Amino acid sequence: MEFVAWGVDAQTGEEGYLRSDVTADAVAYLMDAVRLEGDLHLRDIFALLECNPILLQMFRRQYAAEYLAEARKNPAAPYTGEYEAEGIEYLELRPDWEKNAQTGELVVRHGLSIVGIGHVLRQDVELNGGMLYCAGTRIQWSIMFCPLAELWNLPLRFNGNVPVVEGNGISSDCPGSAVLVPSLAQIIHGVLWELSFGGGPEQTADLVDELADAGADANAWTVRSVDELLGPAEARKD
Repeated sequence: MEFVAWGVDAQTGEEGYLRSDVTADAVAYLMDAVRLEGDLHLRDIFALLECNPILLQMFRRQYAAEYLAEARKNPAAPYTGEYEAEGIEYLELRPDWEKNAQTGELVVRHGLSIVGIGHVLRQDVELNGGMLYCAGTRIQWSIMFCPLAELWNLPLRFNGNVPVVEGNGISSDCPGSAVLVPSLAQIIHGVLWELSFGGGPEQTADLVDELADAGADANAWTVRSVDELLGPAEARKD
């Protein structure tokens, strides 16, 4: 991670933008605006956490240490970038705002969401459930409950254009040309929040198994509260 600031070059004496490596001191820049440049992957976020143990404490509610440990013990899937109709080309962090359909009030959310962006489709694709995606479009995939090893080597990008989702679920563009510039904290939180929606790695794996078993047995579908599904509130994040 680099910090860029205007200054005087000690060697040449010339003024200009100077770059300095602040990877090992990332916590000091947590609230600074950041720009994702170059060949960045999801693994780079965890490399930053590994270099800054204090960040593991700061993001403990999102199970940062547990997911870092998970990454160390499981081999990651290689990324080739080759076309797959139902594959992910890259991960995209984006703002997630909401507009009240009745009052018109705009709720500005601090957190970022992250989705998997598929390749530009070469032909129409119909997914299970009848959802049809036309050639020339991209499928957007939820990464919730997805094993970290499958996401580890995927490219990571940020889209600052602000989509606004109305209360009725209809997505629209934010009036004007709103573009969000995220902080380092938002980037880290956005990644970890989605991964840890079901809790830590073990909790998430158990939840996925339970949902898969229930899906395979129609008789297993019963009404359950969120607390029953995810466990006591004190055992998971708020």
